[in-house]
Amino acid sequence: MSENESLIELAEIHQGLHEKWVPHEGQVPIGRALFYEGYKRAFVCCGRSFGKSQFAAYFVTRNALENPGSTNYLFGPFIGQMKEIYWTPRIIHKLLNPEQIQSDNSTEMRITLTNGSMIKVCGAENYEAYRGVKLAPNSICVIEEAKDIRLEFLDAFLPNLSVNDPTLLMIGTPPYRENHFIRFQKHAQASEDWFYYWAPTEVNPHVSKAFLDQQKAFLCDNGMEDVWLAEYMATFTLGGHRSVFPMVPKMPILPLDEAWPKDSNKWTLYVGFDPASTSVFAVVFFLFNQYSRKVIPVGEIYESRPEFCTARAIHRAVEAKVSRFKEKGIKSVEMVYDSAARWFRNEINDIDASWWLAPCDKSQGLQGEISCWRGVLAHGHFQWTDATPKLRWEMENYILDEKGRLPDKDDHAWQSGAYILKAMGFDFTETLEPRTIFNEEKRAFRLEDEIRFDGKWGTVGEEIYD
Repeated sequence: MSENESLIELAEIHQGLHEKWVPHEGQVPIGRALFYEGYKRAFVCCGRSFGKSQFAAYFVTRNALENPGSTNYLFGPFIGQMKEIYWTPRIIHKLLNPEQIQSDNSTEMRITLTNGSMIKVCGAENYEAYRGVKLAPNSICVIEEAKDIRLEFLDAFLPNLSVNDPTLLMIGTPPYRENHFIRFQKHAQASEDWFYYWAPTEVNPHVSKAFLDQQKAFLCDNGMEDVWLAEYMATFTLGGHRSVFPMVPKMPILPLDEAWPKDSNKWTLYVGFDPASTSVFAVVFFLFNQYSRKVIPVGEIYESRPEFCTARAIHRAVEAKVSRFKEKGIKSVEMVYDSAARWFRNEINDIDASWWLAPCDKSQGLQGEISCWRGVLAHGHFQWTDATPKLRWEMENYILDEKGRLPDKDDHAWQSGAYILKAMGFDFTETLEPRTIFNEEKRAFRLEDEIRFDGKWGTVGEEIYD
């Protein structure tokens, strides 16, 4: 086939496609980058009603028509979801002429074209099935709703792209908690090899501006500004309406050297343990001043490697940190552990008899631990530092799911912190009831200091409201 004949055939393909559907002006830059500018990797962070599903269908169909023998995949989180979006409404079929289709298999959601190309609509649940599946030259793969795709699927499938250099397009709205979507987004923004495109809903000229104004007003007036930002402005935010600790992202972070107290010899170092042997073993280190009731996080251990989640390995790591803190003036150390992990205490007793591990107070359950943290954060007791990034990450991303349920993961460090706060005497009733806080030790006492006003013996305390 001559060059002129190839150009004519290509023009006919484009004309046939664009008679059925034309990308709007907000989608054109993506097609230009992938079809004309030579990008093999693209990441599109877009708002709802941007038209990503229709564009994804157009993208795989155009590539299949332009590149005979190519194998083109369109992945989404769930096979049922992809069937309802793509196969049942036949949006890919509608972009093709009947004579361009050789066969279609509804069971496998596969369309084979007369030029030898294939288009397959897939769910990502059965990720092992796509391990080792290689794409033909000039093929493309679209990953739709990328924030909801299982990380296991990405780990299994993406290595397949190392052969024949196929094109990858990841597209979706941002999540409400940091996950692989945000990591890929940051990588795409920083890499010259990736085309990155941000597309809020408003770039779609077919969406009513009046509708967007109404949605913004409704969501923001009802305390759901984060929904407006994520779903329509394609902007990732922390501390939204589903956040369990919404105040954390707004709290400033000080360098540890700046936050370290000058009178550290008057502070107590608390070490909190959340033992685990197969997930994450978390240990956090807080300084506490019993007079000012201030808490400063000064270190953490966040270990996920099984060989380092043993009592002996953790003991070694904690001893090293405690020694450094003692060199900086700390004299008193308290340790508290998850009372459900007696195996850890028993093993530590065999390793180091000098360690005194106190069991945590879990009488109020998970809700009590959350309330304790909220009270401490809301009333200025806690000063964030850069020494506990994993603790901060857990609390920033601890959000309720769509059904209002608490997550059951990424809670190891903040629960270790909750054990410590309880041991320090904080609790969820602190803001409601006065507590007795004793003044710093005096140099001398008078006889009347030892007598209460009610005639009973004991040191006089000062009742205050926090």
